[in-house]
Amino acid sequence: MSQRLIILLHGPMGSGKTTTSKLLNESIVPSARVALPDVRRLVSGNHREHGEVTRQVMLDISTSYLQSNIPVIIETVCGEEYIKKCAALAKAQSCRFYPYFIFADESLRWDRVCERTRQMMEVEKLPDSKIKELEPVFADNKAFYDKQTGDLGEVLDTSDLSIEAVVQKIKDKVS
Repeated sequence: MSQRLIILLHGPMGSGKTTTSKLLNESIVPSARVALPDVRRLVSGNHREHGEVTRQVMLDISTSYLQSNIPVIIETVCGEEYIKKCAALAKAQSCRFYPYFIFADESLRWDRVCERTRQMMEVEKLPDSKIKELEPVFADNKAFYDKQTGDLGEVLDTSDLSIEAVVQKIKDKVS
């Protein structure tokens, strides 16, 4: 499937963005996955200080892939302004744009974040110190999305919908 398109996946921590973007990237061949966590790791130090630059780099990377006719899957945390920037990029590159707001119930998202962190740390039980470290980040992320208004794209709730079903819905839409 070599189409000129941008699929934007955004939403709060633990909603399923990363799993969805990875599965889409595997099933849409060729495609490029441009993910905020991966791009922000390119700069040492406090990544929050460089948020705007990181998101611009993501757009620049996406532009290069689109110019090579490679569909782009952008995975990020963002608000309406960044969605508009992605839409403008799609228009400038004469490609289709599909924004998706990936969402899930807050308690489910928290459980997913804790489980993912536990697995990354390769521990049987997540230490209380790590939970205390995660809590304010999770709360800030939730507060960011609680403030969002306007068109955030099609909402896909992973509380009851499997990630595989989410991926299939997106693939059906972009085909």
